[in-house]
Amino acid sequence: MRARGSASFAALVTGALAFAAVDARADSAKSADALFREGRTHADAGDFVRACPLFAESLRLDYALGTLFNLAACEEHVGALVRALDLYAELGERLPPDDDRLGFVRERRAYLDRVVPRLTIVVSAEAPPETHVTRDQTELRGPSLGVALPVDVGDHAIAVDAPGRAVRTWTVRVALGDRRVVVVVPGDPTSQPPPDVAPAKAHGARTLDWIVGGAGVASLAVGTYFGVRALSKRSDSDASCVGDVCRTAAGIDDYDDAKTYSRVSDVTLGLGIVAVAAASYLLLTSHERVSPAVAGIRFGPTGLAGVW
Repeated sequence: MRARGSASFAALVTGALAFAAVDARADSAKSADALFREGRTHADAGDFVRACPLFAESLRLDYALGTLFNLAACEEHVGALVRALDLYAELGERLPPDDDRLGFVRERRAYLDRVVPRLTIVVSAEAPPETHVTRDQTELRGPSLGVALPVDVGDHAIAVDAPGRAVRTWTVRVALGDRRVVVVVPGDPTSQPPPDVAPAKAHGARTLDWIVGGAGVASLAVGTYFGVRALSKRSDSDASCVGDVCRTAAGIDDYDDAKTYSRVSDVTLGLGIVAVAAASYLLLTSHERVSPAVAGIRFGPTGLAGVW
């Protein structure tokens, strides 16, 4: 009895879930129908820009060949020719052989297949491994390179990024019926060090230059001080000494001090002059010592190696 009751309950739950699913599909179909009718209103008024998103959303909610047909025609009107070509191809596969729309679909598909531009991107032989190519910010990998791919009419941005090379970018404009082949070449080699290395070296070099210069200035100041002191002591000794003979002990002390101060002044002034000269030279040539890090940054032309 309990088993029979459990089975009945399970059947009720399954039936309820199935009913809910059917109800949800019915709601989606109603929403899809409302979107389709709104899209048709805009399409009849010639406003295909507003009509296309409505048809696309209606198709997402409830897949119907009629909606797919209207969406394909709408995309063609707004210039999304690649998208329209794909939709016409899908219609050609799904429409029954006796459908009246099949002839129109095949005609539009054949026309678009003739006029949709094709763009072939070929990577030059000199490109290093791991070269990346993007078209309109979408990466094109091996199978997509060297193949004539359909693109919409207008401008298309191409970029080539290779290890150790500058990124090269340009724009290719294609018109209806164009068949273009673009050979892409990576940018010039780059040899600049990491951004956090070169500035550190330059800063360290300039700091050492200033330290040497500061020491030179300090030596000049000390030498000047002792030079003045030597002159003062010599003046005092001259008052009581004639030649090397001094009449008083104070005169002898002044004479000795004058000679000591003079020697100290000569040495420190000499060191100061050398240090200041060295620091001046280092500061004046510091840009040459940093230049190899900067000279590695080179900007090449951004033209095409070949476009046909």
